[in-house]
Amino acid sequence: MSGCRSCPARVRWVLTETGARMPLNWDPDPAGNVVRVTTDDGPRARVLGPAELAKLPAGRRFMPHWATCPGAANHRKAKP
Repeated sequence: MSGCRSCPARVRWVLTETGARMPLNWDPDPAGNVVRVTTDDGPRARVLGPAELAKLPAGRRFMPHWATCPGAANHRKAKP
């Protein structure tokens, strides 16, 4: 378990299918758009679009932490 540096929330860090690290809110959220998938590289996170989400039952979905964190803007990289 890990905590956010900007708020008191617990977060879980996952790897996406492309190998990037992504913080998720600790608890499952039926409104979330991230699901766990199994790849050749092991368990990974997949971000689903609205069409894909509509086909799935609520199940164990997770919300990216930056969608709910009040300090998310502090962690974004500046655009060139």
